[in-house]
Amino acid sequence: MAAREASGHDSLRILREHLPEFARKSQATVIVPASLAVRPGAPLEWSFAGKQSTYSVRPDHLHELDALAAAGLVGTKLDESGVRAWLKSHEGKEVTIDGVTGVPTNFVVVEELVHNTASALSSPFTLVVRSVRDGEEVSMGAESQIVSLDCAESDLSGQLCGKFSNLKIAVVLLCRDLHITELECSFTLDGSRYMVSGVALQLDEAATYLCANKWGSCRFPAAFGRLELPEEAAIHELDGRTGASLKFTLLNRHGRVWTLIA
Repeated sequence: MAAREASGHDSLRILREHLPEFARKSQATVIVPASLAVRPGAPLEWSFAGKQSTYSVRPDHLHELDALAAAGLVGTKLDESGVRAWLKSHEGKEVTIDGVTGVPTNFVVVEELVHNTASALSSPFTLVVRSVRDGEEVSMGAESQIVSLDCAESDLSGQLCGKFSNLKIAVVLLCRDLHITELECSFTLDGSRYMVSGVALQLDEAATYLCANKWGSCRFPAAFGRLELPEEAAIHELDGRTGASLKFTLLNRHGRVWTLIA
């Protein structure tokens, strides 16, 4: 299994395209914000036409939102002109995030969901689903449950009982169908609606031949502060087409390898 973390935009896009379908099966309502990827050297193509919303914008390099906010790299409550101005003032500039210095090359614009002010809004909570040897580990705060591998869809309600059980069932079904090895998603409960406020997910690249059409075109960012080299990209592509776990980081492309024969 070769698990790789998708970009923030692709994580939201996959959730938006597929989670509502599984939520309907478990009689839950999930709202996922729309997002827009801003790629290096490409003009911003605004795709939120007609929406009366505000938006947030931030670098898309697998950082925690708190770390980006601490570095002053999150713009919130912006309209289209505000997003464009924010990007213009931040693109191509060197920044330091969590002690690592680099230049952000990719950004993500996220719709800020409008909550129903007539209902009581719950405190945010985080749901984590992780593939383990025996099945899926479903965690929420200090509570953790294991869903066995042979548990049928019709039996999930028996294993995932308790608070937010319908949401847990929907997320487990999503992870099984799309071969998501780990999903961490933040929600708020607005009336009977689960509102997604953030998500990070890892995909099993060995399942590309099964799920490529469902995933769509995904970007898997390299570690912030360094660009992925062509040699590393070639190994990552090979890694995604095999059941083996192949990892390669080029430390010195001008180095020499000596073979010693005793």
